[in-house]
Amino acid sequence: MARRKGSPLPQEEIEEEAIVEGVAEGKPSVKGFNFVDERITNGQWVNEPHADVVQKFLKLLAICHTAIPEIDEETGRISYEAESPDEAAFVIAARELGFKFYERTQTSILLHELDLVSGTKVERSYQLLNIIEFNSSRKRMSVIVRNEEGKLLLLCKGADSLQEKVPNVISLRSPSYLLIHMPELHRVCWSLSRNGFSILLFVDFPKSQAVMSSDIAIAQFRYLERLLLVHGHWCYRRISSMICYFFYKNIAFGFTLFFYEAYASFSGQPAYNDWFLSLYNVFFTSLPVIALGVFDQDVSARFCLKVGLMFRCIFLSNISVIIFFFCIRAMEHQAFRKGGEVVGLEILGATMYTCVVWVVNCQMALSINYFTYIQHLFIWGGIVFWYIFLMVYGAMDPYLSTTAYKVFVEACAPAPSYWLITLLVLLSSLIPYFVYSAIQMRFFPLYHQMIHWLRNDGQTEDPEYCNMVRQRSLRPTTVGFTARYVARSKRLKDKKHQGS
Repeated sequence: MARRKGSPLPQEEIEEEAIVEGVAEGKPSVKGFNFVDERITNGQWVNEPHADVVQKFLKLLAICHTAIPEIDEETGRISYEAESPDEAAFVIAARELGFKFYERTQTSILLHELDLVSGTKVERSYQLLNIIEFNSSRKRMSVIVRNEEGKLLLLCKGADSLQEKVPNVISLRSPSYLLIHMPELHRVCWSLSRNGFSILLFVDFPKSQAVMSSDIAIAQFRYLERLLLVHGHWCYRRISSMICYFFYKNIAFGFTLFFYEAYASFSGQPAYNDWFLSLYNVFFTSLPVIALGVFDQDVSARFCLKVGLMFRCIFLSNISVIIFFFCIRAMEHQAFRKGGEVVGLEILGATMYTCVVWVVNCQMALSINYFTYIQHLFIWGGIVFWYIFLMVYGAMDPYLSTTAYKVFVEACAPAPSYWLITLLVLLSSLIPYFVYSAIQMRFFPLYHQMIHWLRNDGQTEDPEYCNMVRQRSLRPTTVGFTARYVARSKRLKDKKHQGS
């Protein structure tokens, strides 16, 4: 039903018995009432689980208005003179569903109601005590009446603008296929949530069963725009980047172990101290990844709303090959100490571990788009904490520190080659990624990178360029079974096209 406006419209007269032929299924319909629901019409609402709520709602429609009934003396038909078509439609709807408003005086409103208990129509009178009329600022009207039992009723009918910018949200520049359904809340949502489906629900009743069953509930449909295009995009990218980097840092670390085992003919001798293995994911590399998954923003909220982004993956290379073989070849036969001694396993392990910590954290720093103090603290603090741990742990009794006993203070720190190798490994590991990112950014930019170009070149107000970026972001992406199905369908279409 249309919203009621603040200023009164020309008076509408709608006849009670006006019939329009030729509607769906050949059934006649009443002018001003084309609602059909087998659960509600023809008095069937009395069999619904919450019939008392329906009764109160219909009673409100029949009482809370300023319409005046007029009876045709010749035919006996009732027409309603109302301030707007909306108000007349409400009164007609109440009448067709069992609450017929047929007379108004200065002090009372008379109805023929469908009784919930007996299922028959009864005549009831409501004493009209006060009317608070509709206005554009209040956006609702109220009436105060006293029923036949002497009970006071305050009935309010609102026309609050219940849902702004709905057309704008429905036409979202969606990064994927967006299906918008208007479900039967109490049935569809409950069955979906019970079967494990995720639900996004738009409601105005914060404690309804459907709300409690949904994953996300918002009061205004327009909130969906920011929820999807801003927070949805950030959340998707943060989670996907965090997962990728968890795999990345563990693969980079794990493959150095694997390469060392192959180098040592699978003797079972570990490359790293036991505590190095245990604390890698606890203190030295995990916090930066978590910060990436919480704070990173590849594109600002303003640009997410402007062009409607886009969900894409990131590129990461395996740098464990560079770390292991660079360290092995640089340290295997070279004198490390002043006395000419070559490195032992403990020095090789500490050097490789240092390189892994530096490379993984710096790789993360290169990939972050939105730095915060917390991210700086976690990234550079993780590297500093590694050196502090190495000194403190190495100062403990050899029974506890084992291969790490004074390895940093007496062996690694005084040796220039230790610092030189760390720097060269870091540069060798990050330069390929940096070159790849620079070429991609310049010649094959991803969609969020195109936004950066758009912002840096001052083209944010160019509608043609913004539309081009938006259209590129709307291209569907498939994975797994869907990707195989799409590829197979495309091949079949190509063969059919070639055959014809």
